Amino acid sequence: MFKENVIGKSAEDIFYYNYEIYVKTELMKTIGSYDYDEEYFRALYEEVDHGGILQNLYDDFIGSEYASVNTGEDTVEFIREYCDHYHSDVISEFLAKENTVYFGKDEEDTAFCYFKDKLSVDTLARIQEQADEYVIAAPVSYMATNSLEKKNIESYCKGR
Repeated sequence: MFKENVIGKSAEDIFYYNYEIYVKTELMKTIGSYDYDEEYFRALYEEVDHGGILQNLYDDFIGSEYASVNTGEDTVEFIREYCDHYHSDVISEFLAKENTVYFGKDEEDTAFCYFKDKLSVDTLARIQEQADEYVIAAPVSYMATNSLEKKNIESYCKGR
């Protein structure tokens, strides 16, 4: 059956079929052997129910003028860019969970948090529980003092 399928195709179709196998093999080898950060594996996992990881990567690869799987670095970079482009929400959500420690609230309705990366307007969305006041520690703050006061935030940050 395989032989009949191959014989019945044009040389061009056979070439493209073999090229697809080659590209998918390189993508699969890279996913299986490269030590991506966990957020990238979570992003790729989003593809499981949507046509399959390899098929979606291949379809994007074929549509990209400058994509390459000629070296391991090229393939790693292509997969990273794919995840960053199509699954930035998954990556951001994962990093937010990984970079936030919530300690709970006290009896005066003050919530206590630690942001491992930074305190900024964007990172405030990580606070899941509403409180009257917040005490937030972070390595650096990118928020103005008056903005912190408006949001009832007392910050403990090393740098600015």
